[in-house]
Amino acid sequence: MPLYTWPLDAPIWQRLIRLSELLAAGAATDAEAELRACRDSLATLAPAQARLAAVCIDALLARIAGSSAGGNLYVQGATPDAMLSAFHVLATETPLIRFGYVSANLVLLDQLARLERAWLLDIGIGMGTQWSDLLQRMAAQQVRVPLHITGVEVPAASGDTAQRMAAVGQRLRQEAEVLRIPLTFDAVIAPIETLTDLRRLQPRQAPVLVNAVLSLHHILPADVAPEPAQSREAVLARICALEPTLLTVVEVDSEHSELAFTQRVPEALRHYAATFDALATLLPERPDERALIEQLFFGREIHNVLACEGAQRVERHQRLASWQRRFSQAGLHVFDLAAYQPSVRSDLACSDLCAVQAADAALRLVWRDQVLLSAMAWTS
Repeated sequence: MPLYTWPLDAPIWQRLIRLSELLAAGAATDAEAELRACRDSLATLAPAQARLAAVCIDALLARIAGSSAGGNLYVQGATPDAMLSAFHVLATETPLIRFGYVSANLVLLDQLARLERAWLLDIGIGMGTQWSDLLQRMAAQQVRVPLHITGVEVPAASGDTAQRMAAVGQRLRQEAEVLRIPLTFDAVIAPIETLTDLRRLQPRQAPVLVNAVLSLHHILPADVAPEPAQSREAVLARICALEPTLLTVVEVDSEHSELAFTQRVPEALRHYAATFDALATLLPERPDERALIEQLFFGREIHNVLACEGAQRVERHQRLASWQRRFSQAGLHVFDLAAYQPSVRSDLACSDLCAVQAADAALRLVWRDQVLLSAMAWTS
């Protein structure tokens, strides 16, 4: 039995949708009993389908129990070594991370080739893996303009973020030196929402490039943000006020922010059924790493999307059209990425089940017929 059934016609998905409606109607006791019975019957399903169903059932049970566990995946969670190992497999053996890096870096490279120097503000830099790829591309194209990267990173619960950012900076500077690219680096350890004056981060007068790959969806909308200045709308306005020469954004193309709970459940099932199917298909020889990815990355996301509400629900993905509307209203102009589609598709070299499509001035990563991610770019 394949995991991926469309549209959500497998009995297990229909059952979970019905139970979410029962839960929303106030019949928590009945819903809990049936969810537990449902969990006991998962052995009859295909392995990947059972794994996703188990995660969703646990999330719905946590919702009934009032659990707020979950949170920002990149703040709480497993040991650094386990996270790094899982992320490496996810980034190198599937297109689910690399699509964003390649889509953004190809257009950033073209912009850098036209500039004499640049300041790159990266929102959610992580381990800086994206910039190792960009440096290699710059060297290959003989683009050696002075570049300063400022990485913004949320403080980790473990408290080791400063040490990790120092290591990222050292590694990138060493890579740039070998490639003869003049690079400087600094890090700001704070949520982007709390940085009310982004201009003060600019180390010198230089054209501004801003990058945000899978990071903006964590910013809360105005109705649940702790204060207006920390809302998604306010943060995007401050980014746009930098008048960036280029803004690159990559986000999950699914609506997990504005939909009511009973609508959010089938929306999440569509997205994560395709995601789990991609992992099962692309990582057949990596069962341990795949299991870690499913739990560490996507399992925690699912828990947050289905179990949490209000300010505790931080996995607030939105569709491409929503981001386009926000940036257009903020005064930016769309930069059409259609010309980059062949290069991104060639670079990913992924399964025949995976496609890179150009649509609405953006690039989309599609698994079977489900859009997973969208990459977009903007100019002032």
